[in-house]
Amino acid sequence: MLRGSAWVVVFAMATTGCMFDHRREDRPARVRFGVTTHRLSSETGDSLVAARSGEPMPTSTKAGPSTAITGSAQFTMSFRGPVYLGVEAEGGAMTRSGSNYAGGYGVIGAESTSGIGSLAVELVAGRRWMRQDTESADVSSFAVEPRLRAQFWMTDQLTFGAAIGATPIDRSFMAGVFLGVHSSVFNSWKP
Repeated sequence: MLRGSAWVVVFAMATTGCMFDHRREDRPARVRFGVTTHRLSSETGDSLVAARSGEPMPTSTKAGPSTAITGSAQFTMSFRGPVYLGVEAEGGAMTRSGSNYAGGYGVIGAESTSGIGSLAVELVAGRRWMRQDTESADVSSFAVEPRLRAQFWMTDQLTFGAAIGATPIDRSFMAGVFLGVHSSVFNSWKP
């Protein structure tokens, strides 16, 4: 699972072009570090257990919703106007002892910036991996998650914010808080 996450992050960083951008001094970039909680629907929990056992679960033993607490890192770079592109990686533990949750995503978003902060809508898409316990195999799935993100300027290059999102396919949702470090001076994301 860790190897798969690393390959997704390396591929996404290379495709965003930030390392090879001849205009990287003109384009602001930022990194966000945060803590996120994911509330996985009972369907996600059932498919996780069913994939582990290889057979459908009886109705009397179906698991309820699960929760995952993850640490996340997101790197984004200005593209054109209010649009930004980037990558995100996260990993952490689920409710059950010995379980884990990880993901590697590509990010596209649009942001409106003001003197006190910014409000953004973004879409993340990529792979996520879940494991029910230490004896189980990883279960991977494709995830697409629209999000709403707000942040406030603490200094010229430091922000604090929160994000919420939902995965319509399996009806799970997420919420988190983050600190952002910006490469350029205050308000540089504004077109």
